[in-house]
Amino acid sequence: MTSNKDPSGRALLATGEPEGAVADAKGLEAVAQMNVESPSEAPAMAMGSLYQTIGNSVAMAAANAVYAQQQANVTYQSATTIAVADLLNGSQDGEPTTKPT
Repeated sequence: MTSNKDPSGRALLATGEPEGAVADAKGLEAVAQMNVESPSEAPAMAMGSLYQTIGNSVAMAAANAVYAQQQANVTYQSATTIAVADLLNGSQDGEPTTKPT
């Protein structure tokens, strides 16, 4: 009777090769293919990362501009309120009659 195992105890395939040999060969081929693809994908990955960084920077700049505009509007509104209060209270010498709190 013929044994279906190699000396190390691994099952043999119909081709006479150990069972793991085919999987090992496929694994080696996959690794070799990845080594070929990786260098060609590096520039695309770098550009993708750059585009994301630029997009994030533009979004942050826009958010900062909106915040600055809102703060300026608060200041303008406060100055206008004080000026109108001075006009209504009869300030004539340019000195404010109301004091900001």
